[in-house]
Amino acid sequence: MLIKMSKLNFSTKWIYFLATLPAVTLFYRAFSGGLGVDPVKKLEHELGLLTIQLLILTLLISPIRDLFKVSLIKYRRSLGVMTFFYAFSHFSVWMLFDIQLLWDELIADIFRRPYISFGFLSFVGIIPLAITSNNISIKKMGVKLWRQIHVLIYPVSILAALHFVMVKKVWELEPLIYSVIILGLLIFRFVVVLRKI
Repeated sequence: MLIKMSKLNFSTKWIYFLATLPAVTLFYRAFSGGLGVDPVKKLEHELGLLTIQLLILTLLISPIRDLFKVSLIKYRRSLGVMTFFYAFSHFSVWMLFDIQLLWDELIADIFRRPYISFGFLSFVGIIPLAITSNNISIKKMGVKLWRQIHVLIYPVSILAALHFVMVKKVWELEPLIYSVIILGLLIFRFVVVLRKI
């Protein structure tokens, strides 16, 4: 028996509200001098970390359903949209304050630095997911095509994990833990799909 969390009457609006609060706090601290001597770097890191955390929460929805028969599907879209919001914020801070909108430098960095390549490809990959995360897109595209496009979440997750690990330039425990969690969730999903074939 599948337990639906909708019975708890927990509105998805709370997901958007609660997930936005860290961004508001971070930007306030950044512009009020509360992020230390290198606020841009700190802001980039924190926004990127929140992106990874929300991405993991989004990926957890299906395993929770498969393992515990608890359906949280109604919250997956809002979590996914907020993941994009933080990915966009992370990218925007880097573009505006680090690269300073120098497009030539952006292109050069993409080809010169693998961790930027992975991060950029991950961001590009999540854009169509965010654009089509609405009922209108599902109706116009059809469920089959919509699901095929949203399979992008898997390569996007792998690229994001690689970006997080490589951006540190040294082996650190935090990005490795998040990467292992993402890899584990993807492997679990792959096994579940194989069993259904």
